[in-house]
Amino acid sequence: ERVAQVAATDAPVLILGEAGTGHDVAAQALRVPDVPFVALADGSRLASNPASLLEEAHEGTLWCAEIGQYSKAEQKGLAFLVPKLDKRNVTLVCTSSEPLGNLAAEGKFDAALLALLAVGTVILPPLRMRREDIPLLIERFWRQAATEDATAPLLAALPPAALTALSNAYWPGNLD
Repeated sequence: ERVAQVAATDAPVLILGEAGTGHDVAAQALRVPDVPFVALADGSRLASNPASLLEEAHEGTLWCAEIGQYSKAEQKGLAFLVPKLDKRNVTLVCTSSEPLGNLAAEGKFDAALLALLAVGTVILPPLRMRREDIPLLIERFWRQAATEDATAPLLAALPPAALTALSNAYWPGNLD
């Protein structure tokens, strides 16, 4: 629901949550079909030539993954882009599994940049906080595995006992 709310605004989107909570899925949910979607695996291009990213993502989305790991130069490049997003009609989506507030307090992340990005924050809860979603996720991945490899000897449905055991399991890495 929160992803849909922030998608309806022009504000940058900041997706926070533990590793494995689905940052990539949430970022892809903000993707608009038939427009550019530029995904940065790291911030090196932000440090070297941030303006080129605005050109590449023009009328589309720029996704910056794991910004908590960005260097000061990469953060500076990201901060350079934020006020220029509207002019190029670019939606900025940033994700982090790092506690950005703590990093800002320690001087490792630009507090002003965090304030700019925090307007449209989405917090993804870990699986231990949303156990009711686990059976749906298991069934989704079960069906996906069955369709991706038609030769795999999968059952038509996951046995209820297996679903219960998986639902009650401890998921330390969330979906990773």
